Amino acid sequence: MTLGDKIRKYRLLHNKTQKQLGEEVGFKKSTADVRINQYETGKMAPKADIRLKIAEALDVDIEALSDTSITSLEDIMYILFELEEQLGMDVERKEGRTCLSFDNNNERIRALITYLNLWIDQKASLLPEGDDSTKEQKRNYSLWKSKFVSNTKEYFSSKDKELSQHYEPLMENIIDTHDFAKTTSDITILIRRIIESGLSVTTTFADNGNITGPGFTFIANELLDPPSPDAEMLFTRFLCETEHFKQLGAQTHTDMQMTGKELTVTYYISVASFNVIKSQIDDLLEHLSLANDPNDYSRDSFESMFKDSLETYCLDIEEEIKMASK
Repeated sequence: MTLGDKIRKYRLLHNKTQKQLGEEVGFKKSTADVRINQYETGKMAPKADIRLKIAEALDVDIEALSDTSITSLEDIMYILFELEEQLGMDVERKEGRTCLSFDNNNERIRALITYLNLWIDQKASLLPEGDDSTKEQKRNYSLWKSKFVSNTKEYFSSKDKELSQHYEPLMENIIDTHDFAKTTSDITILIRRIIESGLSVTTTFADNGNITGPGFTFIANELLDPPSPDAEMLFTRFLCETEHFKQLGAQTHTDMQMTGKELTVTYYISVASFNVIKSQIDDLLEHLSLANDPNDYSRDSFESMFKDSLETYCLDIEEEIKMASK
């Protein structure tokens, strides 16, 4: 679609005439419809400031009025080749369908995976399966797509605000008297206690230029409704520790994603040597997944190995952060 096609599409979705849109953008009544007609037919291209006013008048994201235009199947092929090269997209035949797919575990495209999952869920919510969609359902789906960027930002912002309102008062109550961890093994033990309290935890590792180091991922709604007061307090302690890392000079980063059906929040620590914590937690998670009801021998063997790891790879937190900051 050309830019003009997109302006016309969203104008009609909002049941506006060319004259109404032109007046809302700020054009004189006598020329309002002519100006919009010129944009829609491609006789003129709106400047950046006018394009922004059109997006605001149509209540769509500015990204919805992009200049991107696909005019042939060959255009599509070269876009797909770029997606393969830059984002690791794959093409495959699967159950009678030709599918384009991405690896959910590709750290570089976590945001894209989130967008795709939001798209899947919202489409399923707004449109019935098959070809039974009504005109109004199709209209609502198109309107949702037109504000995808702002709706996503608003959703993440609201969840981030909920988490802050929930945990900041708890942090304030203990941070002045909190005995901060001295070693990486102390943090591993804390995260293990969080897992044993009933909160779900997974790990990841970022190396994308902005941040390099391990990340620890939690389910947002579990944090907002923790399984017990103990789980809530342990996670509060974890937040105090990440704040302490920042005060010591470590770069930290918090990221919300939806790589499945659940909204997750990942806390990254830009200290590559802290990967020892990730490795120890990965060993713990693997042990728990393989042994729902382990016998005494397997349990004792793991605990012995885990203890040895904590003693062998016990790094001084302040020293590691100083080295990472150089």
